[in-house]
Amino acid sequence: MSDQLTAVEFFSGIGAFAEACRGSSIHVIAAYDQNEHANKVYESNFHLCPNRRNLESLKADDIPAATIWWMSPPCTPFSRRGEQRDDSDPRAKALINLIEILPDCLPEHFFLENVSGFTESRVKVRLVAMLQTLGYRYSSVEICSSMFGIPMRRPRHFIVASRVLDPVVSIDFESLRDERKLKDYLTADENDQRLALIESELERYRPVLNIVDPSEDESYVICFTRGYHKCRKASGSLIQLPDGRVRFISPKEILDLFGFSDQFKFPSSMNYETSWRLIGNSVDVRAIKLMLSAVGIST
Repeated sequence: MSDQLTAVEFFSGIGAFAEACRGSSIHVIAAYDQNEHANKVYESNFHLCPNRRNLESLKADDIPAATIWWMSPPCTPFSRRGEQRDDSDPRAKALINLIEILPDCLPEHFFLENVSGFTESRVKVRLVAMLQTLGYRYSSVEICSSMFGIPMRRPRHFIVASRVLDPVVSIDFESLRDERKLKDYLTADENDQRLALIESELERYRPVLNIVDPSEDESYVICFTRGYHKCRKASGSLIQLPDGRVRFISPKEILDLFGFSDQFKFPSSMNYETSWRLIGNSVDVRAIKLMLSAVGIST
């Protein structure tokens, strides 16, 4: 195993992987994402501007040599909302291309995160076959934020592979455990009108809304998606206020639930709608740290 740890973050979004590496021995040398808003957030936090190159056409020579590849490819091809079209979905082409050029790059460690629907996908079969052909040893695991004691249900499928050792995903989550209740995460001003759900919307959509009362110690929120605030059904939870009003959970509060540090900020010029859309595509930072520990990398 090389002493220097360098990483490339594909489908980088707002930089959950870079956030997990903050203060560690890992140096992220390149990131790739086509979303200009996500790239602004990434650059403002990590002083690295992601490359907007289309990953479908990326070639091995375009990628800097690195110890680690991390990727969180689009989940729509493997989700129920995307009709689970798998490798026939055009949005899977970028991931398929990265699988195909992997033999010419051979990072020591390879990581992938996606929705639970990826587990039985044809793309996963293709990826695992390639990893095995190239001599990688791999492990796959389902991780939910609730396993860390977080009052949030966000199950995700992770793959960790290594050419230099057997990855071991510990089932001991205690070192990353957080004992706070949901109410402890809710720090936004209850009168912030940007968070308010107007009364007519509440009455119209109440049957399909997941409204949570944070005064109950066992309350938890459900998985946030990029459609939070725009899509009313199954896109994330809302908060019941004591006076009967209902509000959305602020971007800062969701960042806290996702395990981002206080150092991480959305640009002050970025509105809530854009911030919600971006973080809905992100990853629990604690889960990334757990996956890195599977190959002996401490963060």
